[in-house]
Amino acid sequence: MIPRLVLAALVLGSLAALESPLAAQVQMPFLMGGSDGISVSGAGELSARPNLVEIDLHVAGKAELTGDALVKYRDAKKRVLEALDKLKLKGLSSDELGLTISAGTGVEQQQRMMNGMPQAPSKTQIEVSCTLRVRLKDVRDQPPEELIKTVGKLIDVAQDSGVTIGPSPAQVMMNMRFGNYTNNTAPVRFVVSDLTELREKAYELAVADARSRAGRLAKLNQVKLGRALSVQEISVAGEQVLTNRIPGTVQSAEPVLQDEDDTPRITSSALASIPVQVKLMVRFAIVAPEPATAQQ
Repeated sequence: MIPRLVLAALVLGSLAALESPLAAQVQMPFLMGGSDGISVSGAGELSARPNLVEIDLHVAGKAELTGDALVKYRDAKKRVLEALDKLKLKGLSSDELGLTISAGTGVEQQQRMMNGMPQAPSKTQIEVSCTLRVRLKDVRDQPPEELIKTVGKLIDVAQDSGVTIGPSPAQVMMNMRFGNYTNNTAPVRFVVSDLTELREKAYELAVADARSRAGRLAKLNQVKLGRALSVQEISVAGEQVLTNRIPGTVQSAEPVLQDEDDTPRITSSALASIPVQVKLMVRFAIVAPEPATAQQ
């Protein structure tokens, strides 16, 4: 038989747990007979303006013969690189990523296939292509309108040289057909790439927030807060794909085409201050009451 006082304590404890927020749980061993501790979530957040702009260009050469397609590809890449170099922009660089060779139908043929129309006989086209990633560094202190103007100039020059901004028309059509297009593949991205120091500050804020929450609960329950027993990361900026509060903002490592620099970063399709957030779950011990206090 369970004594009535103990049973009443168990019932009251269960009701209190149901009414309390999910973010915080208090367990008191001297009443419930369970393991002691207070579990709380802690969040730390600060914001930073992007320090890097990336633009993905689709450079391609297409022909019936592979050799001709390769020549056209080289010519297209040379034209766009020369055009970008003439801008003489400080901090501008480019990398060739994802060089591919493919054979398939053109955009018109794909449209006919999607619309269920009969296919017109045609010879297979060979395409040699790559994603040319253009980077503009050290842009954090530039006025937003001036930066947008510079990005627009890069896009205009690239299009005038004959390349496509973002994925090819055929890729766009296939992505739309299968619902694979997402914001993290936007052709123009504003990036916070220097996350190391920012995340350290966010960690400090998250730990302080967790201790403050736990201290408040301990005071309300008339117990003394002890040391941290365990810490669990719930979310950390730059380590998982998360749609943020800013439309078009994605926190992730590079999602599709990974270059040699695989450091965590946050990307956004909008030029705005981007939140750098860390969320933790921390469990604190409850210091057991002194025997004299317990007897009183």
